[in-house]
Amino acid sequence: MAPMPRDGTPPLCLHAKASVFPDLLLDLARKDGVKPEEDELAEVLRINSNQPPLRAESEADNALRKKVWWEIGGGLGRLQERRPGCAVPAACKAGIMSLTSTPRSLLAPCVPLGDQPNASAVVKLNVGGELFTTTLGTLRKIPGSKLAGMFCTLAKASTSKDEEGRFFIDRPGTYFGAILDYLRSGQMPKQHIPEVYREAQFFEITPLVKLLEDTPQIFGEQVARKQFLLRVPSYSENLELMVRLARAEAMAARYSNVLVCVVHTEGDAAHCEESLRVLEATKRLVVKFGPWKAAPVIRDLLDSVQMDIEAQGYQVAYDYCSKKTFQPKANAHEYFYTFRFTWW
Repeated sequence: MAPMPRDGTPPLCLHAKASVFPDLLLDLARKDGVKPEEDELAEVLRINSNQPPLRAESEADNALRKKVWWEIGGGLGRLQERRPGCAVPAACKAGIMSLTSTPRSLLAPCVPLGDQPNASAVVKLNVGGELFTTTLGTLRKIPGSKLAGMFCTLAKASTSKDEEGRFFIDRPGTYFGAILDYLRSGQMPKQHIPEVYREAQFFEITPLVKLLEDTPQIFGEQVARKQFLLRVPSYSENLELMVRLARAEAMAARYSNVLVCVVHTEGDAAHCEESLRVLEATKRLVVKFGPWKAAPVIRDLLDSVQMDIEAQGYQVAYDYCSKKTFQPKANAHEYFYTFRFTWW
């Protein structure tokens, strides 16, 4: 058996009796006829599945192979719409589903052949311990979403059930109600916007994700603050270092103090050089942020550091470095701060 290509797409099986296999499949996938397409496609797959496969390594052949499976996806979609009772060859399903770049709209329809449940069928859910009742049509309101994919059919839903027979989804139930409200009536959530945004991303409710990204909370976080922090060198690594230093000093103590140096410009950095050399000579640990090329000032960076550390569950506050902690050199006092972690 031929090895699978690196991208996971099944190889095209070529042999003397079916040397035009790619062209034939492309032709079959484009046909509008039903019965001939079904029979010929099944025959081609049957013939090739019984022959030693031959794989070419060129990029052109790999591109053709992907194109073949892409076209088959569209052909099967049209085929099943025209003839709900036809069978889909398993080899085709495997080939199409292995293409991560294939749009879900080109794949086989969600409802298995010969089993099309009523969209008004009632569905009882247990989402992280919260109970919900809705309809199959509501869950499948957004074609191609992960939530719709979970409930292709009630008989073959890709979710387990609890002891009461409800479909169980292991996600925070607190925010799932907002997802259902949007699917039912298009209602936008008014509370817990960041949390609902996260759940909408998980369930791939794309229209809701886009609407939430336009709200001040998500827009400000994603476009303004995070874009600023991406311009601060080693920001995430410095946050982790601060937490590690604070935890290292927490033994039998109520507070931990972490010394931080923040410089916005190269000129600020020059003012701090002598003080930083003193800290290095005395083996004092300091976490240095900046410089960065963006409009926000030092106070904005400090607020972001506090916000992101508190988001991890820590209680923290900052202030100028006291003389007891460290005495910076002249003209450098405004760049040194102490972050105090409170443990109890």
